[in-house]
Amino acid sequence: MKKLITSTAVILLLVAVAASSHHYVLVPDRFVYQKGDTLNVYLMVGEVFAYEFERELQDSMTPRFDLITQTGTRNILPLMPDGADPVATVPLDFDGLGLVVMQRMPSMITETPGAFQRYLAEEHVNGIAFDSTKTKMTEIREKYSRCIKTLVTTSRSKKDDFFTKPVGLKLELLILKNPYRLMPDEEMPVQLLLDGKPLRDGSIEVFMQSYGNKVSTLVLKTDKKGMASFKPALDATCVITSIHMKELPKNSEADYESTWASYSFKVMNGGE
Repeated sequence: MKKLITSTAVILLLVAVAASSHHYVLVPDRFVYQKGDTLNVYLMVGEVFAYEFERELQDSMTPRFDLITQTGTRNILPLMPDGADPVATVPLDFDGLGLVVMQRMPSMITETPGAFQRYLAEEHVNGIAFDSTKTKMTEIREKYSRCIKTLVTTSRSKKDDFFTKPVGLKLELLILKNPYRLMPDEEMPVQLLLDGKPLRDGSIEVFMQSYGNKVSTLVLKTDKKGMASFKPALDATCVITSIHMKELPKNSEADYESTWASYSFKVMNGGE
């Protein structure tokens, strides 16, 4: 039985979560399946690979929840009840790759100027000039939304390529090689799109968890085509993330609007 939490404790918890990284990441129970298996996907919140809590499915916050394969797109939201945990439980009736895509509705958060400046630095948010020591604002209102993807496979021998194409998210991360067929020392090219167009000078953070749950990170900067690349550790679970932020006009409902993107997958050697 869960212990009751006082209202003060809840407030402190919310402040702590807001002050730290609050990525949303789709985490399958595994990345490599057999056709006919059941895919279970969890929605985890917090620092990548050190998640603070698991989020249940929220119908009202989820305008899009799809499973995309080489043969088409299936809306999986009607398959799951509101409040489902895990957020997806889907029989896998296809050969090859399966891309799970979730879009979440915007939410609002209020931060102190100091916390907001720290967050900009810690999350490598580019293009926002903000100095908490000079601002006259006593609080920062941020409107944020999330674009979330995970890529699994039921057959490493299939040479699907649909996953390299955008699926229409506002901020979208693309990987341009099949991570389940990557060769040793091969680079993984990635692309960052905003409203379907390449985002120049965007920041992409790469998290890799390898043997012994060791986590390594690196930060990439995109070129004029929105491109960057990294050399992943084989047999590592990877999560790539990016945040785009813009300042809103005065008298808007928020001071800033951010869009968070994440993409999880596993890197494996070669294929069959």
